[in-house]
Amino acid sequence: MIWTPKIDGVDKVLAAHINDLQLWKVDSDGAAGPTFDHLHIAGGTDALFSTYKGANSDGYNIFIGGGGQSSVGQGGATHKGAYNTAQGMYALGSNTTGYQNSAMGMYALCFNTTGSQNSAMGMNALYDLDIVADDGTGANTAVGANTGRGIVTGVNNTILGANVGGLAAALSNNIILAIGTGAIKAQYDGTNWLLTGNVYPAADNTYYLGKNDDDAPFAWKGVILKDTTNGRYYRIEVINGVVTPTDLTD
Repeated sequence: MIWTPKIDGVDKVLAAHINDLQLWKVDSDGAAGPTFDHLHIAGGTDALFSTYKGANSDGYNIFIGGGGQSSVGQGGATHKGAYNTAQGMYALGSNTTGYQNSAMGMYALCFNTTGSQNSAMGMNALYDLDIVADDGTGANTAVGANTGRGIVTGVNNTILGANVGGLAAALSNNIILAIGTGAIKAQYDGTNWLLTGNVYPAADNTYYLGKNDDDAPFAWKGVILKDTTNGRYYRIEVINGVVTPTDLTD
């Protein structure tokens, strides 16, 4: 037990049960005292543990590392500024009315103010994001250190892989799969998939491209191929049972 100075003339003691991570304040005679809404831990670097609840907000926030202290709700919209979780120095450091955000890692979602339902895991993940519409939009997910960099107002993105940067500020509705260097190997841009590298089956002479079902087949309409000799592009289709190439080169 660690004794603290008198408060209102009464000796206080801070008791900590490390095994079950419970912290509370009691009088020296054992009577329960007030609870904490935040706790400063000093060591190598001071850190703030907080459940900060801003005005007109439901609260239910957990902030570890100093972020979230500007969170606030609105009359008639008390879900704003609430239900956020941050772990890491300055994670969610600028949050105001954003809600249901999760940030793990130093500077994760550092500049987000009103964006909501974003998830960032990794140091500097979604560092640049700052959705200012304050309309509940967001829903970005980024996993990996220093990833999702460049996105500012974009929404509905999913990014897996560290060091993906240089993205457009308004990039939205994308799925990005990258290796740890940040090199993108597959990307869905909201309409099409873009792939890097060869695509081939796991076993030779085994699988079909399309749904191989006599009763309910499902097929690609055609395929675009390039003539390796003359460099011209062709659309290959089956028309009336005949494999038919159509020259696409102007």
